[in-house]
Amino acid sequence: MWMLFMTTAMATPLDRFVWQAEVDLAACESCESTEGVGVYALPIPAELRGLSQSPDGTELLLVNAAGEEVPFALAEFRPATERDLDIQATNDVNVWMTGALDVPIDGLRVTLPGQPWATTVTVSRQDGTSWIPIAEALVFRHPMGSEKEVLFPSTADPLRIEYRHHFTGASSGTPGLVGIVDPAPFTAASEFTVPVGAPTVQEDGWAVYTIQLPHELPFNSFRLHVEDELFDRAVHVRDIERDYWSDSYFNGPRIQRASIGNTRVEFTNVHMDQVQRTDEILVYVEANGKQPLTITQATLELPGRTLLLRDPGPGPFTVYGGAPRGTRSASDLQLAEAELQRLATQVLTAGPVTNNPAYQPVELRSGVAAPGAELKVSSWAFARAVQGEGLAFIDIPADVLAEARGDLADLRLVTADNQQVPYVLRQRPTHRQQATEPTRTEDGSTTRIRVPSPHAQTPVASVTLATDAAIFERNVTVFRARGARLEPLRSMRWIGQDHPTRVSLSIDAPVGDELVIEIDNGDNPPLPITSIQLGLPDWELVAVIPPNTRLLYGNSRARAPDYELALITSDVLLRAQTPATLGAEEVLTKPPVPLLQQVVLGGALALMVLVLIGMVVVVVREESDEGDDVDGNTDSDDLKRDDVREDAPKSEDAVGDSTDDAPPR
Repeated sequence: MWMLFMTTAMATPLDRFVWQAEVDLAACESCESTEGVGVYALPIPAELRGLSQSPDGTELLLVNAAGEEVPFALAEFRPATERDLDIQATNDVNVWMTGALDVPIDGLRVTLPGQPWATTVTVSRQDGTSWIPIAEALVFRHPMGSEKEVLFPSTADPLRIEYRHHFTGASSGTPGLVGIVDPAPFTAASEFTVPVGAPTVQEDGWAVYTIQLPHELPFNSFRLHVEDELFDRAVHVRDIERDYWSDSYFNGPRIQRASIGNTRVEFTNVHMDQVQRTDEILVYVEANGKQPLTITQATLELPGRTLLLRDPGPGPFTVYGGAPRGTRSASDLQLAEAELQRLATQVLTAGPVTNNPAYQPVELRSGVAAPGAELKVSSWAFARAVQGEGLAFIDIPADVLAEARGDLADLRLVTADNQQVPYVLRQRPTHRQQATEPTRTEDGSTTRIRVPSPHAQTPVASVTLATDAAIFERNVTVFRARGARLEPLRSMRWIGQDHPTRVSLSIDAPVGDELVIEIDNGDNPPLPITSIQLGLPDWELVAVIPPNTRLLYGNSRARAPDYELALITSDVLLRAQTPATLGAEEVLTKPPVPLLQQVVLGGALALMVLVLIGMVVVVVREESDEGDDVDGNTDSDDLKRDDVREDAPKSEDAVGDSTDDAPPR
């Protein structure tokens, strides 16, 4: 049978795999031979795992020194199985025993007898004539949920199980006890703890906590370290990079803690149905007028994944990861996974994870990231040189947002030959925070704070206020100027209890030159404000940037681009970790006047022409009125009469008399 599992010629292209790690049998301290004899377990480092994981490891590849594929079976975490136990009573109703076990077990599943709601279970194993404690845990049943498992190191020794009930009264009935057998001993989850940032309370009643990971890691659950003694809060999570998690991913959408007798029951784990990979997480915890929970740390759990090898050869080996699911054909060795786990007593260790130099990302293999159609640059008003090459992201600064269209449809990346460079546009769920220098005045019971906006045309996403006051309740309203009046944008009740806090109000609108914040202090002294920050929209362009690339913006008539790169958006965003920067602004042409402005300007000009024509008519009429005689005759009538007098015969006396008095001709 084992002859089916020999190495095969290389059939899987290496350019599909993002990362690699070296595996040297000579470095294996538990290995009996460096010639590859026996069954080996190779745990996969967390850094080698991608988003697209399959139960048979078709996104992973193992290659020997000769460049041949090495078959393997993949073992990953699965729920434990149960095994019946022979339970024996003792003289103490709270102590039960088992005899020697046929196979080792890794824990107990306990059903509480009688009325107890919560019981501390202590498990000891027999060592000669002594009992050595190996585990102690709280099991309980409660409306919030239940906990039934007590886990300990694998053992087949006789066990002593002692109950300590947390209630008044005696227990009754036979306890329900079954053994737990871990089907995948080499796939234990690894954990690590990271700090959690101070919360910011949003106007919708949710407190936002940021968990910063040391680097991008895959995980499917984490445990929040909450200092509060009693709570029941809803939770949801957003991935700061891709923002696609939702409440539907959770097995339990609430975190809870309650006291039962002398102990406490809690559920502070957040579980996802699928493994995610990110380096920063936003955790939203319900507040709704209540004090935000004090959460100081989070412990992330990485699910175990192990390759099982049978006589793989002398090595050294290279293990590859990060390919799309189904890249490699599954090995027939997968059928023998359970048997291999029992036989695997030698554990290999992978070396540091590095980038695979043969990797060719899908956007390059498919050509969807290559420069495309030529662009008429003269239609754009501004340009900035892009400093950086390859797959990278470009932060769009606030002054570019101010000059670009509101929907950013006029953003273009172009090469030196003015060919369009395809890009993916994304808005991060966080805001780019900017410190301010506000002006504060007190007007009776109202504190009025004027906060200057860095760019009048750039929308403000949010405003965050911080105070060192501990206990207070104030109404806060945010306005923007509309001529001589103030237009309210947001209003909320800011509540502080027991310790300082921060509050964030969503704006998502242009505010002009400044925001005005009013705090209604009522009969209380003015509330101290330690800092005010404006949150600006955080937009990024992600592209494969060629040399001498420029960013164009400022074209109100441009249509939104349509790039095929958008078909692989999630893959591109996942791998865009390198920043590119923008140079100084270059003015290309006078910004074209938007159509609406053209209509308004044309209407204004037409109105001015009509006004001028009307003014001319009025002036002409006024001059005509001034020339009228007192009897109503006009100057034109007088001229006609003069003409008649000139044509008529004149006497000498008449001629002489009229020399000085005749009207000018």
